[in-house]
Amino acid sequence: TEYAWGSPQVIGLLSLAAVMTVAFVLIEMRAVEPILSPSLFRNRIFSVSVFVTFVVAMGMFGATLYVPLFIQAILGESATSSGLIMTPMMIAFIVSVIIGGQLLSRTGRYRRQAIGGIGLATVGMLLLSRMDVGSSARDMIINMTVLGLGLGIGMTLFTIVVQNAFSSTRLGEVSSAMQFFRSIGGTIGIAVFGSIMTNRYRDVFDSTLDPQVRAALTPDQVADLRNPQVLLTNDTTQEIRATFDALGSNGQMLYDQFMVAVRESLTTAITSLFAVGALAMFIGFVVVCFLPEIPLRRTRRGG
Repeated sequence: TEYAWGSPQVIGLLSLAAVMTVAFVLIEMRAVEPILSPSLFRNRIFSVSVFVTFVVAMGMFGATLYVPLFIQAILGESATSSGLIMTPMMIAFIVSVIIGGQLLSRTGRYRRQAIGGIGLATVGMLLLSRMDVGSSARDMIINMTVLGLGLGIGMTLFTIVVQNAFSSTRLGEVSSAMQFFRSIGGTIGIAVFGSIMTNRYRDVFDSTLDPQVRAALTPDQVADLRNPQVLLTNDTTQEIRATFDALGSNGQMLYDQFMVAVRESLTTAITSLFAVGALAMFIGFVVVCFLPEIPLRRTRRGG
């Protein structure tokens, strides 16, 4: 949010990250007891599972983090209602995890389940990306329920899938690797999506803010009001209203115009994130189609 993507600071940090990643791989290849052995990626089941887990976690955490902001700022619900609206997604997630686990244990097959789960999650994220200022809480609940069902079916089985592909002596190694890539995917997703959302919001806000509103405020006030968090608390909203009331008889009209610009800008920014999240999940869906399937073993296999 402070530097352009092409700035020396950002390019320098990205370059440093790339160099350190290469250095890490070279060191791990020579280590007697590597933290993350590059040889694991020779196993196609592992490499596909890691990639899918990474991109889906990136899209899921990066996009759904802003669902409460959409519920409170665009739908006008309270923080408590925001939590209640998100509850069906978690219930759907839990239910699908239970059903998926039962199917996996009974059939011993996971490929179709993985493809179906990631595909359903992609549909759920795509539905979220189609929401606008006219959407209702009911629309949000339905879309998030679809997303939760897909994530519960698809995301939770990859640890078992990779454990099934390796001997018991490497279970700790592959399990921790899956958790690592899931965590790092979510971390990167939150950072990247947050930057995209903020910049997208400001671009749309600057282009849609009525010239009359801009002329009535000082540059510092306009800069402060470009913060998308302004709709989250009543206290902040009251402070903004007081700012416009101080402008005289036209204050209420200007305030209404300002709030329209904020809501439209925020809607565009957040739904753009949902679209990027859907793209990330679609990439995961395409890759998971190449996931090899071997029968799920019923007994412990030694090293």
